[in-house]
Amino acid sequence: MPTAAPKKLKNPLPLLRFIHPLTFYSTDSYLLPLDDEVIRHYQLNGYAMERELYFTLVMSVNEKQERIKHLQIKTSPWAHAELSPFLHKYFPSNSLLTYRIQLSCNAQVALTALSTYAKLSSQRSLIFSRLARDLTHLLPESVSSVISLVSRKGKEKEGAKTLPLHRMKRFWLGARSITFQRRALGIVISWDIKFDEAGFAQSHISLSTKIPQTCKTLFAAQSNV
Repeated sequence: MPTAAPKKLKNPLPLLRFIHPLTFYSTDSYLLPLDDEVIRHYQLNGYAMERELYFTLVMSVNEKQERIKHLQIKTSPWAHAELSPFLHKYFPSNSLLTYRIQLSCNAQVALTALSTYAKLSSQRSLIFSRLARDLTHLLPESVSSVISLVSRKGKEKEGAKTLPLHRMKRFWLGARSITFQRRALGIVISWDIKFDEAGFAQSHISLSTKIPQTCKTLFAAQSNV
């Protein structure tokens, strides 16, 4: 599937840079006659971004009406936290891990959300990985100890102090913040991914600081001098 972008956009070209191909590695379908309807059931298994995000689509299609009657989507566990609010809001379901679109469902919106989220979350994890590699000494000990582990297979380069970038990247998949701290002072970079009504993923980045109250009081006192 080369693209999952909605077709009704007036000028889709600027948005194509946010779309990443979805690869289907397993497909299955069968017909189920039901009264006067001919329903075809599909199960599609796929992935995006070098197998970082896996998903399964199960849908039922009325072939005469060319209409999707039922759609379920399951994704990799690390993506649930950000995908579930969008899919649960627009495609209600009884389960937070399975999303069903009834009757007037728009599969393109769901596929667009998967495609754009896969690409944006991959970029986020890559940037977090590079920051963690370059500023390991400022990471909380609970994080630095994990990414500094040496592989039992001995594949790390001699002298390397952290995991290879491609392995560290998987550690940050789904992570929405990274913290750097030196003693009592710290900074938190938050990077949330949300979706518009068309299913396009968007970045929401914020920055917060950790400053002891005594320091705030001292800074305030000096500013008033």
